[in-house]
Amino acid sequence: MYTPVILPGTLLKGPLHGSGLLMELRKCHRCYVSVAVLNEIIYVMGGYDGRHRHNTAEKFDHRTNQWTMIAPMNVQRSDACATTHDGYVYVTGGFSGHECLSSAERYDSTTDQWTAIASMRYRRSGVGCVGFRDYIYAIGGFNGTNRLFSAEKYNPETNTWVSLPNMYTPRSNFAVAVIDNLVFAIGGFDGQSTTNLVECYDPTTDQWCEATDMNEARSALAACVISGLPNIRDYVHQRRDNLMEEKRLKMLDILRHHSRQLKV
Repeated sequence: MYTPVILPGTLLKGPLHGSGLLMELRKCHRCYVSVAVLNEIIYVMGGYDGRHRHNTAEKFDHRTNQWTMIAPMNVQRSDACATTHDGYVYVTGGFSGHECLSSAERYDSTTDQWTAIASMRYRRSGVGCVGFRDYIYAIGGFNGTNRLFSAEKYNPETNTWVSLPNMYTPRSNFAVAVIDNLVFAIGGFDGQSTTNLVECYDPTTDQWCEATDMNEARSALAACVISGLPNIRDYVHQRRDNLMEEKRLKMLDILRHHSRQLKV
């Protein structure tokens, strides 16, 4: 059985020069954590210490190089996902140590309080989530039996979740990022193997489209979007400029296929 080696230290690395800063040790040993950034503060929630799942949480201020404990979550969870939206930190899904979770909650940094929100429609561990425009998107994951194709979005105004179209590929433990107003699901584990497949969701058309594959299959990965770097070409996939054209051609192929089926 795989036993993780859990380290309390963190390395803060700059994308421009590749230099690193060893951050102050975290208050708790934890892996499979949920991480989000709000107002230049890094928030780390939950996780697993080798024996127990945590509901504890802490924050890091890079200006003082200090970690500070914050209020604990309502639920112990590892393998969850965190994001930010409209001044709140949201945490969705995860694993309690006994079962995969559908519960979700949000943190108000001004009051140091966690509040439970409506549960997702499905249990999701290893879920991907992201806040974009008016919604929180929760995608894929593992329900205790299968990796999931499904996705859903949360409306903070109505405290409700609504189902979205399924992805092409079931996946858990993948990365999520928003670029060009599209929500990307990147890599992960499909239930059989680690994948290099990438797809994107367009909220305008309410459709998923396949995107350019990664060069390597990756699971338990992370992704972020950085703009304005003078050395941005060092980080750009060589086929990135063709992505939207590939998306357009893929959609045309799908439409032609449906058209042929209707004529039969």
